[in-house]
Amino acid sequence: MKEKTDYAASLKAKKKILTMGTKYLLDFMFYAGIVVTITLPYSIRKVGELLPYMVEHYEETVVIYFVLGIAALVLVRELRRIFGTVLAEDCFVQENVISLQKMGN
Repeated sequence: MKEKTDYAASLKAKKKILTMGTKYLLDFMFYAGIVVTITLPYSIRKVGELLPYMVEHYEETVVIYFVLGIAALVLVRELRRIFGTVLAEDCFVQENVISLQKMGN
């Protein structure tokens, strides 16, 4: 019986490590995405030193990547909201349905 208890405790600890790791990964992706999106005009000029095509079409490149960055941030924000309910062990809530609908549209 002690083996089952030890196994259950070990499994629960592994799940906690995985969920916390995922939470920190989503947090990092969200905040790094904000920084990257804000610094796009500067970073595209720097990348343009290596890829002249980006400098030739600077405005279009900035607009395209800015829109993609905002879309990615919206998706990651919704994933963070969903993950908040997962951490609270209350996954099946209307809030998650709304977040999934936002990501699907």
